[in-house]
Amino acid sequence: RMTQHWKPSRLAMSLPRTQPWSLQLQGDELVIAIGNTTQRLKLGGDARVHVKTGMLWASVNVQRREGPPLLLEGLSNADAKALSNALTPRDDAQDRAARGPALQRILDAMRQWNGDAEDLLAQHRAQRRWISHDDQQALQDSRPSLDADTATLHALLNDPAARADEDEHEAALIELD
Repeated sequence: RMTQHWKPSRLAMSLPRTQPWSLQLQGDELVIAIGNTTQRLKLGGDARVHVKTGMLWASVNVQRREGPPLLLEGLSNADAKALSNALTPRDDAQDRAARGPALQRILDAMRQWNGDAEDLLAQHRAQRRWISHDDQQALQDSRPSLDADTATLHALLNDPAARADEDEHEAALIELD
């Protein structure tokens, strides 16, 4: 695995307020050295990195799971682009890995609510009764919030990478149909 290395530009280091630092990307591990302190963080698990370009140079914001965020200033804009490019495939892989469980949670919530609606219909059908407005409202109120807008939901449902088990996915869609 290849190690990539970044540090503040010479221009940034010529300014008195810029603190020396270095950042290394070793596979999925981020190694940050600030002064005499070195931290090793696992990307996605322990840290998320955001690169923001500026007029003269860029800043790197490392959001840590534990502890305050780290702000590394003075990275040249060219190096910022290289860092962003190095991080993009990792971010994409983490996003893809999170889609499967997200889709499963959404399908489970939809199936549960659909089951409740089917039970209500079957119960009223067996009693040869109409479904009252109050029962309809209670069912509507119990409808789960899916924490996804329609476009995101469609993207998840149509994303083959999000499907952990193709048979389970197909069964859920048939059940919800």
